[in-house]
Amino acid sequence: MKARNLRIKMGSGFSAILVIEAIFICIVSFISINLFYKKHTELLYNESAEVLNLYFIRVEDRLREVENLSFSILSDLTIQRHFNAINEYGDTYEGYLAQQQARSKLLYKLFLVEGIDSIEFIDNNDQIIRAGYKPKSHLERDIETIKEIAYETYGTGTWEVNLSGDGSVSFVRLIRDITKPGFKPLGILLININVDHFMSYSSVVSSEFHSDILIIAGEGLIYSAGQHPVNTKLISSDSYCPYKITAIDGVNYFVTERKTDYVDWRFISMIRCDELLADIDNLKQFVIIIFILSIAISTGIGFKFSGFITGTLVQLSRGMKHVEKGDYNVALTGLDRKIIIEEVAQLQHNFNIMAKRIDYLVNDVLKKEIKIREFKYKVLQQQINPHFLYNTLDTIHWMAQGYGLDNISNMVRSLSSMFRAALELEDIVTLSEEVGILQNYITIQKIRFEERLDFRMEIDKEYLGLLIPKITLQPIVENSINYCLEKYEGICHIRVICQKRNGWVEISVSDNGPGMDREFVGKLLSGRSKHTKTGIGLKNIDERLKLFYGDEYGITVESDRGKGTTVIIRIPTTEKVSA
Repeated sequence: MKARNLRIKMGSGFSAILVIEAIFICIVSFISINLFYKKHTELLYNESAEVLNLYFIRVEDRLREVENLSFSILSDLTIQRHFNAINEYGDTYEGYLAQQQARSKLLYKLFLVEGIDSIEFIDNNDQIIRAGYKPKSHLERDIETIKEIAYETYGTGTWEVNLSGDGSVSFVRLIRDITKPGFKPLGILLININVDHFMSYSSVVSSEFHSDILIIAGEGLIYSAGQHPVNTKLISSDSYCPYKITAIDGVNYFVTERKTDYVDWRFISMIRCDELLADIDNLKQFVIIIFILSIAISTGIGFKFSGFITGTLVQLSRGMKHVEKGDYNVALTGLDRKIIIEEVAQLQHNFNIMAKRIDYLVNDVLKKEIKIREFKYKVLQQQINPHFLYNTLDTIHWMAQGYGLDNISNMVRSLSSMFRAALELEDIVTLSEEVGILQNYITIQKIRFEERLDFRMEIDKEYLGLLIPKITLQPIVENSINYCLEKYEGICHIRVICQKRNGWVEISVSDNGPGMDREFVGKLLSGRSKHTKTGIGLKNIDERLKLFYGDEYGITVESDRGKGTTVIIRIPTTEKVSA
């Protein structure tokens, strides 16, 4: 009886120790899983935000193409003459001819940008001239509303949704007579886009997950890509949240949101949580099963080990009684240490299996996330086959030459050269190669703006071997064109000058644009400007120069309101390749 009680006590003690150890390990495992869950959620948000941001930039670029097209129309002197004739002659035969000629020109402009359904012009007499695939035949009842919108923007243009009651998206702009003093209004220009084409979203998530995209203006849905249900609460929500978990019809969705300053729209990405967290849920269930098995095994091992110990003690007690009686010829069975090691090691072995399994599952989930990230970038970066584009551009070039269209031929050849340089050149190029990229870009812009762009470059041959990060000059010159030429009338003068000063080389890009105050310049260089492309572009160029050459090099901006802008690139004279 005493041996039995001792066995129970020792078994309970050993089992308690092993169970406590198992509980501790499982608690640590659950804490690790929770930390991994938080890290996984953060990683998921970053990935979703990157993909959504790329999509948002792509849509914004397409919308800006339409805005630039409207500027091209209002600055076309031929179209200006047609619009003047339409307003002057009205319903006469001359007016009818002017309408036909204007419609022909608008139709030509329509083909310059893909995805435009129609272009419409409303003259001062409320007559509508339509050109395109899907003219809005029921637009007449909204003319007064459209006029109010156009005049409120003072000719800068604005994006409007559902003007005709059919969910369409249109760019509205007031057209003024730029050929005469006074800039009197000639009418209203509407460019109606194909929403499905402009907002098309190619999923960049692997087939294991399904990501949906929503584009919302105010409380109205502009575009939806995917099969998940659209929650009206999600659409009408006024509070901005970068990411959140939202329940829709009993199903949780991981929702990422992005806002744009260009248009008052919200871009939303939705992914089902059960698809994203399936591996983590399986991991939790596995840990629970291991925990239960560990407690059961620990209890059994404790009692078995205590039985072996108490058996040995009972054997020793009996041997002592033989010695008391004078029987010295007693042999005690030795302690079987192999059995002890195997029994105790069993629990450790089980925990090792659990730890390896947890490590395997965690690494498996992380590997999947890495593969998802690689897949996303490959899909976005490989959507266009470079060889296909080269061959296509080359074909267009030769066709244009065959038809005697030298401007188009030169433009296509320059575009092809820029595209090839951007993809095939190393990240660090010579100043000569960088100048080649810039000259191809200027060739395209000169064809586009003709005499309104006055560009000159002064770079001595001794500097052409200097090394510089690829595509450094072109974005800066593009910013000058955007601010100096596209937003204002008149001739834009841009000068690129390279000279040695104080032991380094300075490349300056100067323009005669409107200029900027110091506060705005600071925001551009820090990347805090609402002008996303310009700010981030200058900031990135400055960071690349500092990374390659050192902190004493980079970009400085000199500008004052009404006095133009000069961007100075400072590089060393020692980073040079031999001729």
